[in-house]
Amino acid sequence: WGGNPDRMSTTLNSNFNAIPLCSLPPPPHGIIVISSEASVTGAALTLAAKRILSAPVQVSSAPPDARWPEKFLGMVDMVRLVHFVVSQTEKANASPEAFDKIILELDVCNKTPITELIQQSRFGPLLPLESKQHTVLDAILVMGKYNIHRIPIVDSITGEMVNFLTQSALVRTVWETCSGEAIFQQSISSLGIGCTPVKTVTTSDHIISAFGVLLDEWITAVGVTDVNGKLVGVLSASDVFHLILHAPLFLKACQQFPVQEFLAWKNDQEPEDIPVKSLITCSSDDTLGHVVSLLCNHKVHRVFVVDENNHPKGVVSLGDVLSALVVEPPDYFGNFFALNSKEFRS
Repeated sequence: WGGNPDRMSTTLNSNFNAIPLCSLPPPPHGIIVISSEASVTGAALTLAAKRILSAPVQVSSAPPDARWPEKFLGMVDMVRLVHFVVSQTEKANASPEAFDKIILELDVCNKTPITELIQQSRFGPLLPLESKQHTVLDAILVMGKYNIHRIPIVDSITGEMVNFLTQSALVRTVWETCSGEAIFQQSISSLGIGCTPVKTVTTSDHIISAFGVLLDEWITAVGVTDVNGKLVGVLSASDVFHLILHAPLFLKACQQFPVQEFLAWKNDQEPEDIPVKSLITCSSDDTLGHVVSLLCNHKVHRVFVVDENNHPKGVVSLGDVLSALVVEPPDYFGNFFALNSKEFRS
């Protein structure tokens, strides 16, 4: 759990447990769901239009009074969809154009149901929390312990999804609520976080191969290193939208397009076009508060820990921050999954 529990009082647990999930605001783009009848094409174009990385898949045939386990199948992942489209472009020897044009022309994308691509997701299983029964403490424990990036919030009576909580939104809530707490003055090294090994690609790797690492490793970003092993950039799942929204980039991605050229293009973009998520670093001696402020102010999902030569030593993710903040109550997850198992069986 990211440190010695003796360093923590029960204050944060109590504070977070007093905040019901129904009090949290919904996502700014609303709650986006994908129909189980959608094709790969339909799902990809919906996510691209909303600029979101994943969304729950809803069973189109479920009756209105169905409970949530009967209404939702899982999550669809935008990086997986783009990787699938590029692979099919290569197999069909199609001439790559803009993403929206090629996906409409590829017969396999139009005929493949989205349900075939939701069996595995880098963002974790579809594990909902109940809007009135569960609290912010529950969300922190689940997202921190299992590094689940997105949690649907459901009304167990109506079976409706009433919110869709992300790790980034939860960390912002935590920071706004308790940034003055003593734990934020401790160094990340003393809390035992920032030690997670960094998965990296090199500047010469093919961009699609680099995105493939995200899928293979079930992660949302990789560091980019140069020939000397120095950290020079980051490739995250959200970068996939550059390929989707800029036709020349998608054309290059379907060919031999190195990561270095992609990063150079991204760094040249104006903020009004697509906000560029810069490489954000820290040292192991920095405080947790400093790292959280970096996460929130730069709107990134991880901060890389580097040495004096800018070699990557570790990474602090949103999940790492959440796991460091609270103490797991005795038998918490045994009771939690027992109750959720009962909900599924009912």
